[in-house]
Amino acid sequence: MPDYETYRGDLKKSEIVTTSLNYVDESLWVGGSIAKNIDLQQSLGLTFYYTARSFVRSINDRSNSSATKSVIFNQERNLTENSLVGIFGYYNQLTPKWAIGVSLRPSAIRVAGEARVNESRTEMDLSGPTLTKIEPDIPTLRAPAKIAGRFSLGASYEPSPLWLWAVDANFYEGYTYEDVDNSLYSNRIEVRPVNNISIGGQWSWADWLKFRGGIYTNFSAHPNPDPELQRLQQDRLDMGGFSANFLFIAKNQVGYTFGGYYTGGRGRSIQRINQTYEVVTVTHHVFTMLVGTHFYF
Repeated sequence: MPDYETYRGDLKKSEIVTTSLNYVDESLWVGGSIAKNIDLQQSLGLTFYYTARSFVRSINDRSNSSATKSVIFNQERNLTENSLVGIFGYYNQLTPKWAIGVSLRPSAIRVAGEARVNESRTEMDLSGPTLTKIEPDIPTLRAPAKIAGRFSLGASYEPSPLWLWAVDANFYEGYTYEDVDNSLYSNRIEVRPVNNISIGGQWSWADWLKFRGGIYTNFSAHPNPDPELQRLQQDRLDMGGFSANFLFIAKNQVGYTFGGYYTGGRGRSIQRINQTYEVVTVTHHVFTMLVGTHFYF
């Protein structure tokens, strides 16, 4: 499961202030699953992932206090993380029409995590000397590589061979930590307990053609950023979305899935602008195409 998010542009640009932000956040989860049937109605499953994340963020904040004086602040943060994630599941076919399932994802096991921070502040005065303050060479910092635990509860209902309905509720744990082990350069990450839900349905036009769709929430676990703290904080961005796809099963018992999903929302972010931290509006929109293959034995 790959994930990639990037932004490059100006947060504010005028004759007095120019603030530019550039970041790339990419991750990859690679794993496999194994399941065991207890009997005709019950089964157990285990999914295990190895995760890798790379995050690079740089900001350039220039303020012109007069025609001859300006202050330039630059900061770059590089973060790499690796961890192990396990998911334990249980399924029970209660009746021919009803089924339930539960899964538990404990907090991730840290494998590795490190960060580098480079920072400088330059005061320019055309009528006098230029003063540049560069932070000393910062050694590689330890990062905790945190991924929240999750408990999921789901149910499905099949009123007829044509229709299938399903609902899932997901409960995520909360915690607070510093993203690196140096208080001078760390960001305090606050993750609150949060719940999300998804609802979907499937309609079978024929045994070889099925249509699916659903809606879901993706509420943020972070509180609204507080400008009085005067430090970077996580974005508060509540999102929602929908998905749609169809499944075509060929005569050779190979199924092909085509579709996609959308997720998006609007929230609040805190950024360093004009040598201070301001709350700004942030929006997020993602459209993703889905292509899958299924083999029926």
